[in-house]
Amino acid sequence: PQLAQAPPQNYGGGGGGGGGSAPGAFGGPLVGAPGGPRLPPGQAIATPVPLGPNAPKWVEDGDSERCTACMLKFDWKRRRHHCRGCGRLFCDECSAQKLMLPASWGKKDPARVCNACAIELGPQQQALISTNTNALRENRIQQDGARRYMNRPLNFTLGGEVRKASHTILNLMSGVEAVVEDHSIVEDLLRNAQGLLFITVAKMAFIGGIRVGTGLLVTRANTSRGWSAPCAVGSWGLSFGAEVGLETSDMIIPICSAKSLSHFTRGGGHMMMGGEAGLALGPVGRTITREVSASGAGTSSTKGYSHSKGIYGGIALQGAYVKVRKDVNQKFYGYDITPAQLLSGHTPVPPAAKSLYDALDEYSAWVTGINVMRRASEAAGPAAPTSSTTGGAADAAV
Repeated sequence: PQLAQAPPQNYGGGGGGGGGSAPGAFGGPLVGAPGGPRLPPGQAIATPVPLGPNAPKWVEDGDSERCTACMLKFDWKRRRHHCRGCGRLFCDECSAQKLMLPASWGKKDPARVCNACAIELGPQQQALISTNTNALRENRIQQDGARRYMNRPLNFTLGGEVRKASHTILNLMSGVEAVVEDHSIVEDLLRNAQGLLFITVAKMAFIGGIRVGTGLLVTRANTSRGWSAPCAVGSWGLSFGAEVGLETSDMIIPICSAKSLSHFTRGGGHMMMGGEAGLALGPVGRTITREVSASGAGTSSTKGYSHSKGIYGGIALQGAYVKVRKDVNQKFYGYDITPAQLLSGHTPVPPAAKSLYDALDEYSAWVTGINVMRRASEAAGPAAPTSSTTGGAADAAV
């Protein structure tokens, strides 16, 4: 399956992601050979090493005290890094790029490479991104069993975040957490949402509290599934109020305006401040929040609803910092992709997010079915009393 095309990059030289036109890039002076010219870190290119069918053996840390490219000495500030393409040692500036490696090496994450390897791998990136990224993997979820109720608050892959969000949607419709019939509340929240923020948060509180969690954001978009490609996010913050206990909450926060969405698409982080009230006893709990988001894009308000688990109760004021996780997005899609590219609908939906789109479709059909039955019941009106015994019939006749 074809995924998004990586933007053109100037592989080799320039440091910091390969976007510059520094001297030494693309066949410029090679550094590292005896008597070779010495260029500043980030612009230097070591003598190329041909890439074979298998991953290289790494040079031992103690085998070199200097960067193979710029020849500057390693110290506490200039740390050594292995190039995943050739296995040699480089400083951070001379190995700043992360690119997809040959498929035969069995790696699906983009990895750190030196400028020389970036020149060789650059022409292969389009094909590797289209055929060998984590976004193309099959990503199954557990429909049954306890696993669907045990979302981890911290996840380090976007594939894991997709599974968490899928479980959150499924738990709205069935299972232990659906014992409280609150689907009408969730339906009202999601009806006009332009986007959905799914995030699992762990909280520990006694008067004051701390909270941390990760998740993803999708928006309604003109794609084959009606939703954008997912974008990874993370959050951490503090709370203060009449609260005590421990809990994890699978939160769903609807993004209902373009301004609220712009806090994410601009690529930085933003603050969310507001209040919440919640109660959790064992596997069943609920939390409702109302928050104001603030960033360089301005301010906007959101409200959210969550299923919670643990022992917790309270009402509190809270503040949290929410940030797009660019490194997690890059590991999933295979290249440095912006939140605006993901959430605008210009990026094709990844096969690895199929379970989330299926869960959203199932939830939409489920809500539609409930509303049809509700309207049919209202149209029928209250049922007339009927008699089930002979005595009752006689009494009615009298």
